[in-house]
Amino acid sequence: MKTLKEYILDAQEQKKAIAHFNVGNSDMLLALFESSKKVSQEYGSKIPVVIGVSEGERDAFGVTQFVDYVTILRNEHDYPLFTNADHTYSVERTNEAVDAGFDMV
Repeated sequence: MKTLKEYILDAQEQKKAIAHFNVGNSDMLLALFESSKKVSQEYGSKIPVVIGVSEGERDAFGVTQFVDYVTILRNEHDYPLFTNADHTYSVERTNEAVDAGFDMV
């Protein structure tokens, strides 16, 4: 599977956007994942999706737990889901997200 950077470069070259949605809990994450798979089936190829969580959402979800959950979905379903530590306001919280393995901060 391509990296997020490769998907971004492809999208830039093709003048397309990559969807980004914030989620607040695992129910929202699973609903977004299932919807993305359905749209991809209709489109005929897997559409990459970036799933963001704010600092507060990370606190509620768990920083590493969120990354682990998305990584498991990505790997088990071979689907291009990526993580973004959205709305990060300090160097400490940025480092926390990087250390947890977020794809983008």
